[in-house]
Amino acid sequence: MNYLRESWKKCFCYAGRASRKEYWMTFLWYIVSVIVAGILSVILRIPVGPLYVQDALAWVAYALIILITLYVIGSFLMFLALAVRRIHDIGSSGWWVLVGFIPFIGAIVIFVFTVIRGNIGDNKYGPDPIKPIVVPDSGMPLAGGQL
Repeated sequence: MNYLRESWKKCFCYAGRASRKEYWMTFLWYIVSVIVAGILSVILRIPVGPLYVQDALAWVAYALIILITLYVIGSFLMFLALAVRRIHDIGSSGWWVLVGFIPFIGAIVIFVFTVIRGNIGDNKYGPDPIKPIVVPDSGMPLAGGQL
């Protein structure tokens, strides 16, 4: 949940880097929330009870569809900034995100950029978003905070 909160806080921040985990946890939350809200809006349209109950539930379903639409539109800006920061993590220019607007091929390229491991340590776009773990015996940091 922290990843989602941080992504929304940095909605207009295109500087810096984002880890794979930050990107994919935010993406997972986004997909699950849209699917759950969509299923709920369909369930609310199932005819049950008297007509006035069906009408009230239909209005709730329509309101939910409008909220989902606004959420998806608003999330576009958040994911644009998140994708730029994710591309920065692998050491590439954030302008590569524009490739994502090319049908089919763009989605594949962006997917590949988001699954590639980021640069270990600092790069020209900022510090490593994954803090290295220091092993007490050797005093040497492990790459990418992984044991």
